Amino acid sequence: MKQEMDSHLKMPERITMRYEEWLEIEEPIFYAQSDTPIEQHWREIQTIDSLSPYLNAVALIRVKKDQLYKLNGRQRLQLWTSGTLKKPECITADLYDLTQAEFKILCTKLYTQQLENLPPHELVISLYKELDLTFTSDRLNKGFITEALNIALRGKPRAQQDKRSIREKQDINIKKAINTLKDELLALDQLNLNPELFLSGVLAAALIMVVIDKNNLKFFQHLNNLEGQVSSDGLLDPIEALLIVIDSYKNKRIAQVRMQLELCGKTVKAVLLWNQGIDSPKYWTKNALRLTDYQPYIREIKRIKGIHEVRDL
Repeated sequence: MKQEMDSHLKMPERITMRYEEWLEIEEPIFYAQSDTPIEQHWREIQTIDSLSPYLNAVALIRVKKDQLYKLNGRQRLQLWTSGTLKKPECITADLYDLTQAEFKILCTKLYTQQLENLPPHELVISLYKELDLTFTSDRLNKGFITEALNIALRGKPRAQQDKRSIREKQDINIKKAINTLKDELLALDQLNLNPELFLSGVLAAALIMVVIDKNNLKFFQHLNNLEGQVSSDGLLDPIEALLIVIDSYKNKRIAQVRMQLELCGKTVKAVLLWNQGIDSPKYWTKNALRLTDYQPYIREIKRIKGIHEVRDL
């Protein structure tokens, strides 16, 4: 029976092409995680001449008889382009024919599986690419924004959310969250955010307050540039007061979650004081910033964004 089944399997077509031609072949959405880069494995293979055909052999998917996609070889591609392995002159490729429908299903399943297995920050980076978003600041381009998104949209990190609650039962859909706040993320990215200042709580507050009023972006620009002021009689403006708060947390023995929630509340408070204007008696302070309840502002940004009833945001 096995021999009968095998006889119906279509064997792949084998072709030879120049290495440069192979480089130009399109990479499907799942290709970034197509195989594990085990450098030493390929280094050892390269030392044995008789294994050159294996070293230089790859697999390709062919759709509609003329559209080619890379199926494997990503690890060797990295090693060839970096010079770790000597680039081959030619590549031997096995062509596997798929219908358009089969290829679409394969892409969807492999990409979904890939995302499920990624660490949170790598998931965010993949979603940036999927949403065609490019960030240049070190604070945002490395993808460490999941906690800030949860605080900005739910008021607390996922670990503290009540999974029995209707509003908090589902995890935040990170792709939806990034897409919903993309304008604010892009605007903040233009400030070249300092990662040491824009901790998760501060970034969450920045997202909240910039949604509330785009003019609040100026506050975070001044904060990022360390442009706080101290009056002649020693009073602090809201920016300087917040800078002191952020610096004080570096030496505090406090749970990380609590710290980020306090930073969010105090950052929102600083923005509210800043909006009072320099002539307001509330603008200047000699005391540490107090926490403010930022939940009403989260409800407001959900109203502004039209996502109040969306359960996975």
